[in-house]
Amino acid sequence: MFSRALLAGTVALGAVFATPGHAQTTQPGLVPGTGQINPSGAPHPPSATSTPPVADHEAVRAALMMPNPGTISTGEPPNASGKAQPETTGKGIAAGEGPGPIASTIETKPAKFSHRNDAIDHTPTMAMPFRLDDAQRRQIVQAVMAESTPALSGARDFKPADAVPFSLAANIHPLPAGLDSIVDMRGLDYMRSKDKVYLISTTTADPIVVDVLAAK
Repeated sequence: MFSRALLAGTVALGAVFATPGHAQTTQPGLVPGTGQINPSGAPHPPSATSTPPVADHEAVRAALMMPNPGTISTGEPPNASGKAQPETTGKGIAAGEGPGPIASTIETKPAKFSHRNDAIDHTPTMAMPFRLDDAQRRQIVQAVMAESTPALSGARDFKPADAVPFSLAANIHPLPAGLDSIVDMRGLDYMRSKDKVYLISTTTADPIVVDVLAAK
């Protein structure tokens, strides 16, 4: 008896919401009958996001070449203010960094504790510089600048990971043979301006600048 009365009440309640003048409720944000998302208005363009900072190219090279002590941290005490070393947004490398959190190494220390890793984290993978010391960079620059190839004209300034346009293909030349002894230089080409040497990889459809050396 009770179940029959409950069923009758449910049917009556459904009839009330189905009668004219009573809007049938649906889940907001969905098109009834299809389940498609209904934005209920004009679509909005995605909000603009700021471009993350990119570290200085030579600072990243210095970071990559920092010696690895091979130690595991046992923890880093806070400074006098009780705060950890602040994040630098890739703008510099500080000597004498603290050990970092427990169990961290030079490569796994979080960026907010490590100027080294912070600079590396703010560099695109394709823009990572080669691990070239001062003597190797000087050797490459001197060998290229001694070549009789013409320098780039105009104010073109390329950065690592930039593609070289087809119009400048004639300015790409193989590195001098004497540089084959330097690790990672084999198979690379170069372009040069009056004050820079651009190391170029031609293994992709478009030649890519893989490193930039200043002609000091």
